[in-house]
Amino acid sequence: MTEPPKNKDSEFERFWLVWPSKKGKPAAKKSFDRVWKEADAIIAGVEHYKRTKPKDRPWLNPTTFLNQRRWEDEEPESQFYETSREKRPDCFVTSMPPSRF
Repeated sequence: MTEPPKNKDSEFERFWLVWPSKKGKPAAKKSFDRVWKEADAIIAGVEHYKRTKPKDRPWLNPTTFLNQRRWEDEEPESQFYETSREKRPDCFVTSMPPSRF
């Protein structure tokens, strides 16, 4: 059995199924139509984004992800995204409450 031919609409639906934050579908479709031939790379980029997005950051709008070609982003250095207390600089850790004036 052969796979049906790929087209803009079917590739967008593949993208939309894996996108974590379902907002602005018409605008996302318009942006996707410009880059749809890169659908495999885009979907791989979405999967990578879902695994590596810092928990304290909101999900990108799908249109932003597509317009900024965020699937091509390089891996950030993890030290900049470490939020555990033991990895914070000492200036953020205090054993005493702030003094009152």
